[in-house]
Amino acid sequence: MKAEVISEKQNPLTHTKVFWVSVEHAGKETPSRHEMFPEVVKKLGSNDELTVIDKIFSERGAARSRVKVLVYREKKEIPKDKLARQERKVKKFLEKRDKKAEGAEKPAEPAAPHHAKEHEKKAEGE
Repeated sequence: MKAEVISEKQNPLTHTKVFWVSVEHAGKETPSRHEMFPEVVKKLGSNDELTVIDKIFSERGAARSRVKVLVYREKKEIPKDKLARQERKVKKFLEKRDKKAEGAEKPAEPAAPHHAKEHEKKAEGE
């Protein structure tokens, strides 16, 4: 995954820096906020507690996404709804990942041959 800053703007009303970042994800689906977050924070050189990924827009026909990132001056300035959404998305991602890991660990039970099931039914019926 490769991130590149497209634009940077200061918003004096909300006391934030608004960044538009282009993230290339060749050969993969659009990454989640959780997957993108470390790469974006590293590219911006910002504090991870003050950075919020606001929007992700996938570019049609390309393995690239445009990401709107907000960097706040202080943690208390982050709106509660944005903070809650980011935490909810990360939690959902972690739960999905854990379910996939559990599914991969469980060995599949061998299926009984179809004719064996019919034989069992006939034996029970007699």
